[in-house]
Amino acid sequence: MMQSKNQLIDFVKGSYHLSDGQLYKLDGILNEDATADNAKEELSKRFELFKRKNKLFYTQKRLLPDSVYTNYFNRTKKN
Repeated sequence: MMQSKNQLIDFVKGSYHLSDGQLYKLDGILNEDATADNAKEELSKRFELFKRKNKLFYTQKRLLPDSVYTNYFNRTKKN
């Protein structure tokens, strides 16, 4: 969820929504309630990882299929 195409402030994983540092728990119909669950730290870490990967992709403008990546590294390990 992005309010602007230039901002990454929302992250959804499983039944949790992290928005601008606040954690929400989603129910079956996507209503959300603020929560103080222990999942906030884990979601924050995953969101930071996503943002780093997204920045790398955006700056390099390269995308490889998993099969090409896997085959390349499997061959280099054998040599």
